[in-house]
This record gives sequence, C-alpha cells and structure tokens, in this order.
Amino acid sequence: MSAMLFPGWDVRFLLLGLGATCMLQGCGSNGGDMAPDIIKGGEDIMSQKAHGTCVAAPKQPLRWNADYETADRISCFNRHYAEFAGSWESTGLPADIASQEPGSAITFYDVVTGKPLFVAPKGRSWEDFNQESQSHGWPSFRDEESLQSNMKGSDN
Repeated sequence: MSAMLFPGWDVRFLLLGLGATCMLQGCGSNGGDMAPDIIKGGEDIMSQKAHGTCVAAPKQPLRWNADYETADRISCFNRHYAEFAGSWESTGLPADIASQEPGSAITFYDVVTGKPLFVAPKGRSWEDFNQESQSHGWPSFRDEESLQSNMKGSDN
C-alpha cells in the first residue's frame, strides 16, 4: 500500500482482516498452524500495552479512507475477529489497484508501527491479486510478498 493519505502509515486492520490474526497467533486448525514459525508470535503479542494491545493508537487519517474506529477496534482491542469480509472493497484500495501500472507494486504498512508488512504483487499480476483478494474477502498476500522480519514481535 504506497500512495496513502497519511504518508508512511497504513491500515493495520486490513492485515488482521486477511487472517493475520491467525498468522501471528495461530487459529487452531484453520490456518494459523500453517503459518511459518518465523512469523508466529507468543501470547505477549496480545498483552496490555499503551493502547489496548497496541504500542500506540493507529495514525490518522488512514490510507484509502479506511474507517478509523473499525481499524482501532480490530487492531488494538480485539483478539478473535476481523472486519467484515469485503469491507476493503468500500475503501480507496480497489481504485488504487486499478490505477497501477503493470509491474508496479504497492507497499502495505502497519498502521501503528509504520513497518512495511507486504509488497504486492510479486510473481503475479494486479488482476490476479485483485481476483484472489475478492475471492478471500480481504487483500490476499503470498509468502513472497510478505516482509516476515517485520511481522514477529510484541512491538508490532
């Protein structure tokens, strides 16, 4: 996610919506167990911090006009749920995707820490990225698109 309303920040709740909650903490038999160990975190990820389970509140305004209250609730005051499937399609992300040149990529950042989490698409087209995201209900990333070194740790 590169062109953003608040330079350097992005919507963490999009990450959680696409299953990162499972990816980071594990979700039993429905996906978290398949995540690489390098990005699985311990229970300390969900411990109380300065702002719920986050080190700070999400920055404003959020990229693609994403809903701040939803981002804050899902990112920092939530353990088990994500925003509604397909909610990303009501943000400015689909228009940003549609405006991308072939071969370009968008960097997706954590809204709280500012760390880049994904660079997409890699090894596929924008059309493939969009189709997979629509099919899953959330932006869909592949392993080669993840910046795993920025995903593990209690300060994420």
